[in-house]
Amino acid sequence: MDQADASLPPLLDVWSRTAPKYRYRAIILLILNLLLFGGLCSFMFWLRTGTLVPPTYPEYTQLFYNTFNVIGGSQITPQDLLTRPINLKLVPMHAVVVGLLIASLVSIPIVITILYRLPFALPFCAMVGFLAVMPWLGLTLLLSCFIASSWRSKIRFRFAAALLALVPIGIYFFTASWRFDAPVDLLTPQIERGLVVVPLLLSAIASCVTIAAILTIARLVNYRPGAITPVLVLLFLAPWFLFIVKVGRDELHYRLLERHYGPHSRPYFADTNPQAVIHHVARRWWLALEPPRPAIEGLESKVRDYFSIPPAPEDANQIAAAIRAQQQQYLTLFAEEQQNIADECQKFLEDFRDQSRYVPNVLYIKARAQDMRVDLAALHREGLLRFYADFPSPAAQATWTTLVENYPGSPLADVGRYQLALLNGRLGNIDQAIALLQDTERHQQERADAYPLLQEPGLENLLAKKPPEQSLEAEYIDYPLRSAQLLIFLQYNREPTSNDAALVTFLKCDSRDVHYEQNLRDMLQRFTGSGLLDNIELRLIMHEVDPGRRLAGLQALQQKYPQGDCQPELLYEIGLAQLQQEQITEARRSFEQILELFPDSIYASLARRRLPVGRL
Repeated sequence: MDQADASLPPLLDVWSRTAPKYRYRAIILLILNLLLFGGLCSFMFWLRTGTLVPPTYPEYTQLFYNTFNVIGGSQITPQDLLTRPINLKLVPMHAVVVGLLIASLVSIPIVITILYRLPFALPFCAMVGFLAVMPWLGLTLLLSCFIASSWRSKIRFRFAAALLALVPIGIYFFTASWRFDAPVDLLTPQIERGLVVVPLLLSAIASCVTIAAILTIARLVNYRPGAITPVLVLLFLAPWFLFIVKVGRDELHYRLLERHYGPHSRPYFADTNPQAVIHHVARRWWLALEPPRPAIEGLESKVRDYFSIPPAPEDANQIAAAIRAQQQQYLTLFAEEQQNIADECQKFLEDFRDQSRYVPNVLYIKARAQDMRVDLAALHREGLLRFYADFPSPAAQATWTTLVENYPGSPLADVGRYQLALLNGRLGNIDQAIALLQDTERHQQERADAYPLLQEPGLENLLAKKPPEQSLEAEYIDYPLRSAQLLIFLQYNREPTSNDAALVTFLKCDSRDVHYEQNLRDMLQRFTGSGLLDNIELRLIMHEVDPGRRLAGLQALQQKYPQGDCQPELLYEIGLAQLQQEQITEARRSFEQILELFPDSIYASLARRRLPVGRL
């Protein structure tokens, strides 16, 4: 065997020719290959973070750590390339871009090993680990390059040696993507489920084609330097071109914006753990005390009891002062967060105002942040920091108006019309509020006519982008129903003779205000002859925490106002309260009564959802 091997001619590579011109050419092209490959790695990193120079990314170290964090639950796997920040479900063409990039990152170090020898492939593997921030893939490539180097002299057919080197890469992607079932849950249509494996299949095929092309060119030029660079230039340009033309820079920038500030990504206005609030309040109390100070744990216990057990007056005053100071800090941080979101959204709008289909989404995110409020009553009552956005703020009016006027057909404009209707109603512009809500009905019908609800995607639009607002669907899906409810409420409770004074006052009441119940009781005294009294009493009863008392109050109110316009809503709320009390038969009777007495009411459709489908 050794004699047979000795009889074979020596294996040629780019270093086989010792003439200076070949050596210089090999070194220059190797440096050019390194630069092009570094650009590919930076492009891969940019697709994940929006930063083109990895070391300048603020969370570079944390991202690198998360890749190895197997136990912590935040480990980054190849699956994340398909879901964060650009989701394969929403932009299928992203699978092609990622597949080509993976093929480039995998194939080039292997052919460098075969044509340049193993030591020269090490910088390429390092760039995969530190520039693309895919250290596991970089380590796997080291193993693959070692296999390619070991077998390049044993198997004279170099392509076979390269295929052997690809085996660890395939094992890596298979084992590292064990969480691949998550995207499958998102991709409900059967035809889209195959998209999950498209990048892996595409990268496998492209890797084989790339290696075969480079080795073929190398053989044609008799293994002189220059076989890799033309193919690498093509590999460098193709993903960039596909991304810019078929995906778009705005896609990446919007997804990063949504990831950081959108309602379904990292919650910017997240409810704070009660224990965290208690600790902050206790610490402020502790700092306000004169030395020697007691243990902070004891103060935390007193703060916790403050929300349920009336403390001693002295403690109560000190805790209340600490709460006020903590509230002020929260309000300051809250204002900073709001301004930060508004600035980021405005930057996107300035960069892509006339180019991006995501402008309505960004306007929505900006307006939602401007509408956000701190539930100070909950902070004082429960020690829990909460936020809400369903009582619109005048600060968001201009943003909602821009969304509604410039993009009236967008489903997100339904949210804007609803919020503007509430704002106009609070200003006494009831006619304008009604017109906005009627526009929602019209646009909803237009969308229903243009896009049938049951529309299965076919092969022809497999790679087409999904509607831009689809990732926010849970945010706007129920606003047509809310708009219909508000429209009926406004139409039935108008009182032109009094300039709708009771209605306007009612719309100004924020259910999360500490004085909400008192404001409603004042309205009962102030507007004794108003037709709005049944709705005011209904809101008072709905504010009752105890479900038993709430059910009794609803039933009493039903008897008190048998002809009131709130009867459908009353029956529906009675049914829900009966379900809470596990009165299943009675709840069913309440929902059936809505269908019988108010079949055209919007509460009839809500009641149908609560009844077994087979009985309808």
